[in-house]
Amino acid sequence: MEKNFILGVGCQKGGTSWLRSQLKKSRNVDMGFTNEYHVFDALFVPECEGFLNGKLKALQKTSFDLGGLSEKSQLLKHISFYIDTQNYYDYFDYLWYRGGDDLTTFGDITPSYAALPESALSTIKSELEARGFKVKVVFLMRDPIERCWSMIRMQRNSLLRKNPDEVLLDELQHLEKIYSTGQCIIRTKYEITVKNLELVFDQSNVFYSCYENLFEDKTINRLRSFVNLANFDPDINHHANVSKKTSSVAEIDDALASKMVNFYRDTYEFCERKFGVKELWGGSKYL
Repeated sequence: MEKNFILGVGCQKGGTSWLRSQLKKSRNVDMGFTNEYHVFDALFVPECEGFLNGKLKALQKTSFDLGGLSEKSQLLKHISFYIDTQNYYDYFDYLWYRGGDDLTTFGDITPSYAALPESALSTIKSELEARGFKVKVVFLMRDPIERCWSMIRMQRNSLLRKNPDEVLLDELQHLEKIYSTGQCIIRTKYEITVKNLELVFDQSNVFYSCYENLFEDKTINRLRSFVNLANFDPDINHHANVSKKTSSVAEIDDALASKMVNFYRDTYEFCERKFGVKELWGGSKYL
C-alpha cells in the first residue's frame, strides 16, 4: 500500500492554502485535525516560538463547559506534539492505520517550515520514513516584493478584524518598516530553503513552483504527477486567502521596490539561475 506524506514548507502567501484545500478534496488524503501544525518551526526557529506560546495561552483561556472541553482536548493533543515530537509522527501513522485502503496520503503544510534548518528537515524525514512514509516536499515561491506585500495586507486585515478602530501606518510605510525584519527574511530567502532541502531530500521528491504560474495547466500536470493521486482535480479558479491591494496603493513606488529587490538580490539571482523566474517576477526589473 502507498503511504505518502506531503511536507509543505512554504512560502507564506505563495499558494499553500490553495494547495491544502485541493488536496483535502481527495478521498485518498487525510491532513489531520488542523491546517498548519507549526510544530517544528516553533521548536527550531526563534522567530516562530510564538506559535507554541499562542497554543499555551489559548489553553488557559478555554472554558470548562462542554464546548470548551472539546477545544481543550484538541489543544492538548497539539501541545503534546511539542512536548514529544514522537507524538506528531505517531499521530499521522495512526491516521494511516485507521484509514483503510483508500487513504494513501497525509501531510502537514506549514509555510514557515521554509525556515527549518537542515537538521530539523533530516529528523522529520528519518522519523517519517521509519514509519513507512515516503516523504514528498512541496515548496512554492513568489516574487519577494509581492510576497512581503501580501504578508503585510494579511496582517493588517487581521488587525482590523480584531479592532476596526485601530489606526495603522500607511500600507507602504508598513511594508518599508518590516520587509527587512527577521519575520520576513526567514520566509523570503528561498535560496536558504532550497539549499537545506537539497541537503536532505532527493530532488525527485521535491516539487518547486512559483505562485505566478501555479495555476497554469503545465504546472498543474506536474503537480498531479508528483502527488500521484488518481482523483486529484485542482480547481484553478479557487484562490484561497487572497488579500486585495488597497485602491490607494496601485503599485509600490520605484524607490521602495528597488530597495527591497536590492535587499533580496541574492534570492532573485539564485532563483533566476535555478528556476528562470525573470519573466515571472516583476521585481526582477529592478536588478
